[in-house]
Amino acid sequence: MRREDRVVRPLLCVWREETEAFCRERGLEWRSDATNPGTLRGLIRHQVLPLFELLHPAARENVLRALDERRTMPDALAELLDSSAGSKRLDLGGGMQAVREHERLWLEPGPRDLSPAVEWGPWRIESELPGLKVRGWRPGDRLAGRSKKIQDVFVDAKIPRSDREGWPLVVRGDEDVA
Repeated sequence: MRREDRVVRPLLCVWREETEAFCRERGLEWRSDATNPGTLRGLIRHQVLPLFELLHPAARENVLRALDERRTMPDALAELLDSSAGSKRLDLGGGMQAVREHERLWLEPGPRDLSPAVEWGPWRIESELPGLKVRGWRPGDRLAGRSKKIQDVFVDAKIPRSDREGWPLVVRGDEDVA
């Protein structure tokens, strides 16, 4: 696995015990870095991972698979996950998008074409106008043709913050409609 600091770890998928056994079987000497136990990586390897293995026998393989998936994920998704500043969203395809707002990360449905209709929770939303989509509310959204923010409408209606993302918003492109 190649990192930004250009360190390459080609044997990341091979566990240390396997490497040592391979060397022993062939009469080869190996060297262990004495500083490894004092690193975060060493702490994870020697203390955290054994605890995971007590909980689930396939913990090592699961960790390795997660690392492999991280290595093969699209650059745009890796950038979204690595960033913690501001707000970003990424279309994942299949009608889903990943959203990061500062330290929070979640998945939500992406905008859906409003033709002929969209089922959104208890609502059925339909229109004959072309180009309309339905999506969840986002901070900064405004009522069409007005300066009032949707957030202020929620506050006035006493809708809890935790419920706001479930309310549908009809949009045309980047323009809020209703």
